[in-house]
Amino acid sequence: MYVLYEDKNQFKAEKVLSTAERSLQVEAANGRRSKIRKDRVFLEFDRPAPDSLLEQAQALAQEVDIDFVWQCAPEESFSAADFAADYFGTEHPDTIQKAALIFALHEVPHYFHRRGAGQYRAAPEETLQAALAAIERRQQEEARQQVLTEAMLRGELPEEIAAMAEDLLLKPDKNSTEWKAFQAVLETKKCSPETLLLELNAWSSPLALHRQRFFLQYFPKGTTVTEPVPDFKVDLEQYPEAQVTAYSIDDAGTTEIDDAFSVTRIDEQTTCVGIHIAIPALAITRDSRWDELARARMATVYMPGEKIPMLPDALVEQFSLLEQQWRPTLSLYVTLDVHTGEVKAQDTRIEKIKVEKNLRLEELSPAISAALLDDPEAEIPYADFLRPLWQLAQHLRKQREETRGWPEGPGRPEFSFHLEGPADDPDSVVQLIARDRNAPLGIL
Repeated sequence: MYVLYEDKNQFKAEKVLSTAERSLQVEAANGRRSKIRKDRVFLEFDRPAPDSLLEQAQALAQEVDIDFVWQCAPEESFSAADFAADYFGTEHPDTIQKAALIFALHEVPHYFHRRGAGQYRAAPEETLQAALAAIERRQQEEARQQVLTEAMLRGELPEEIAAMAEDLLLKPDKNSTEWKAFQAVLETKKCSPETLLLELNAWSSPLALHRQRFFLQYFPKGTTVTEPVPDFKVDLEQYPEAQVTAYSIDDAGTTEIDDAFSVTRIDEQTTCVGIHIAIPALAITRDSRWDELARARMATVYMPGEKIPMLPDALVEQFSLLEQQWRPTLSLYVTLDVHTGEVKAQDTRIEKIKVEKNLRLEELSPAISAALLDDPEAEIPYADFLRPLWQLAQHLRKQREETRGWPEGPGRPEFSFHLEGPADDPDSVVQLIARDRNAPLGIL
């Protein structure tokens, strides 16, 4: 005797060696023996041979009209082997016909719900129609996915992929048809998403792709602030007027002048150095719109040829220490011995200040050298300002070296950037301009 049973979603037909109350020991054609439960048996038969049964029944199952079976099936659960008599129109269906109907019904769970080995129940019409509609949608999506995949493999950029290019790169919906098609192409071509999108001309250049990815990742709401910037009123009359001549020193491209220095000579040995910091916090209150924006961005982003300010230019300008403009500052005054660097006194205060001049490194550097700064008789621009700062910088550097235990090293090379052409043009030339941190103004 043989039995037809299911094992790991696969039908098997094997010879019965022995029978127990709830189990059978069976043997496959290759001699392998197994123990199976009786409730997993779909059919018991004497002929044909197991291999012949499986081959013929599977072929016959392909011819079964599932719609017709569903229409004729009883409403309650039924045995597929028993119902084979009705379907095939014979009083005594053979084993092949019984197995064929079992195979056919087993493959369409949306038509027939399984109720045990060889037992089925026809799905209600509403449930069936919903399942068929879902299958139809899935088949359509699979067909669409195939069309998209084949188009991309030909080097074409389908409209659906172009519209989702940003999402495919940054935050893909891995359940979408577009992503599945895109992923299939990636696996076939064995390349990165960036490489594939550039090959398909989703972006005009690698620069355009990386710029957009950067902006979308770090500035999802856009890089510009469109809302109007209020006129921040700071009552400068309540703050004392700084009785100093102050200068700022920055690169030529710096527009946010946030610090300045002043040097006031007290006597031959004593100098007062002022460090003056822009203080927009006097007007930007905690948890306000502008405070939240600054906290979210934390810093200005600098790139060759452009920058993304932490705060809008119109706001920054109101507090930037522009020359000949009264501005509030947080000032630290340190009184020092210019010959020893010894700090004699210090004081911190909020005040208003008018910066005399916004100095630029590029303009100053050619006229300044260590030898000129060390020579009190040499003529240099802004000598009364730069020479005392140079002396104090030398003292501070020496103190750092003594604390560290060895001389301060030259440090790694640094560069600034200058772009010839638009920032979004990949053909624009980037000039790297070496910046010597050991130059006198760098040390100062």
